[in-house]
Amino acid sequence: MKYSVILLTLSFIFCAQHVNAVPASGFDLEFTKPEPPNTIKGTLKKAKEHDFVLLRGKFTEILDKETCSFRDEKGDKIVVYFDDGEIPNDLTLNYEYYLWSELIERKGKKVLRALVISPNA
Repeated sequence: MKYSVILLTLSFIFCAQHVNAVPASGFDLEFTKPEPPNTIKGTLKKAKEHDFVLLRGKFTEILDKETCSFRDEKGDKIVVYFDDGEIPNDLTLNYEYYLWSELIERKGKKVLRALVISPNA
């Protein structure tokens, strides 16, 4: 009896080593790395109003007291609107920033409403 239990236990151990693990059905194991941050061209083409967008680029021009022009790495431009009515005093033109924003329509054009800007240090 003692040897039967040992043999049965060993057979389970050897069988368990030879069984291939199979994922549960319905799960996709393909992983594609996202491409953050987004581009302006892709944002204007695919994003809907009130979608949130992360961009990397430079503020290139101050248009008025509450809007700036922003250019991404590909050279595309978009207008960025600062909600509080004033461009931050410490904003540096032609310095690379990350821009977390919301796509909105303002005066019939798609613009970005700045939520957070962070220097790319």
